[in-house]
Amino acid sequence: MDASAPGPEPAPEATAAPAADAPRAEPASAGLESWIATLAGQLDEVRREVARLCEVQLDRARGGLVTALWRAGFAALALLALFGLLLAAALRLVAGLAGGLTLALGGRAWAGDLAAGLVVFVAIAAALWVARAVDRRARLARLVRKYAEHYPAPAGEAEPR
Repeated sequence: MDASAPGPEPAPEATAAPAADAPRAEPASAGLESWIATLAGQLDEVRREVARLCEVQLDRARGGLVTALWRAGFAALALLALFGLLLAAALRLVAGLAGGLTLALGGRAWAGDLAAGLVVFVAIAAALWVARAVDRRARLARLVRKYAEHYPAPAGEAEPR
């Protein structure tokens, strides 16, 4: 048959509308934009949560600092009270010593007070002297032990303890 011969024309192809529930073909850039928008939303949410977490951590640190300051204040107050009690006790002890020495020295108050002051002064000086001697001896022993491993004792000398 001749292609130019008249004849029945073929029916045009029917273009059916896509079904409503059939997925539509989106361009690739639309999917990427949607993904970027979703990611941006999630990043914004993460930023808000991190900011909230930082705020909570700062509040905890501030609370801990305030608690530490209160505790330090109470400790200082307790230390001051203890110091006051020890001072009062020491003053009463010295007053009693002075009174006893006053009686022992024939009722002369000036002599009892002078002797009590001298006794207290000598006792404090002796305690400081003993403390210094003990500290020096302990420090020397630590240094000997520290350097003994680096510098062995010469032949014939005893090893340090």
